[in-house]
Amino acid sequence: YLGELDPSDVKVQVYLQYQDHAGEQDTHYEIYDMKFAKKGENNSYHCHAKIKPSNSGKYRYTIRVLPYNPNLSNPVEMGMAKWYHKSESA
Repeated sequence: YLGELDPSDVKVQVYLQYQDHAGEQDTHYEIYDMKFAKKGENNSYHCHAKIKPSNSGKYRYTIRVLPYNPNLSNPVEMGMAKWYHKSESA
């Protein structure tokens, strides 16, 4: 649900983090942009992404939503993000 925002005002991303054999999180991570697929009621949207991790193994993933403007020098410059956690392996 984006409220007063337009899809061009945000980026929705899949954040993958590799887990080693002991189940510990590694510093290796990958980020995939999601695409807006369908508009629902009340300015809600469905997003999707095709991901292909760079290696095999266990990954943890989460979804994050960031403000977006092409003039930002860094995607997290504003310090605002909404994370949606999922604890299962991908």
